Amino acid sequence: MLACNWDAVRAFLASDTQWRFAPSGRLAGLDYLAARAAVRAISADGLGLEKRGRRLRWRRVFDGLRTMEAEVLKQVRAASPSPPVSDPRV
Repeated sequence: MLACNWDAVRAFLASDTQWRFAPSGRLAGLDYLAARAAVRAISADGLGLEKRGRRLRWRRVFDGLRTMEAEVLKQVRAASPSPPVSDPRV
């Protein structure tokens, strides 16, 4: 793993309980406000771009977080069949 991605991976892992679900029950994506709070609660370990002990910066990890979120949503949607659409004419 490249050091430039490590802080975003840690942010993603810190946000693992911050997923939102659509009314249909399908995964909708991350709750960014809650994910931001989760990210602010962890400190850098020095393996990424931030110095050890400093808080991760939301602006630096957000793009990587969104990239990982998009890939998760793509994989989940590909693995689960779409719910049947009811025909309003029936």
